[in-house]
Amino acid sequence: MAAVDRARTREIEQLFDELMTLSRNHVARVRRATGPLSFVEHSLLTFIRDTPGCRATDIAQAHGLNRSTVARQ
Repeated sequence: MAAVDRARTREIEQLFDELMTLSRNHVARVRRATGPLSFVEHSLLTFIRDTPGCRATDIAQAHGLNRSTVARQ
């Protein structure tokens, strides 16, 4: 059983590493495509564009952020 747990842990760690690489590549692509906007700024503006009439609480909930974080952005 311990060997199975170690193998499963390695698989999970490998998957996590691959997801991190994918995420970094995506962020880099978005930065090149959006120019001066950061990934966060682009994400928030896209949400606002796609959700007319949204409030800061809606944005915070959709992105898993605190409302004060959204207000600062």
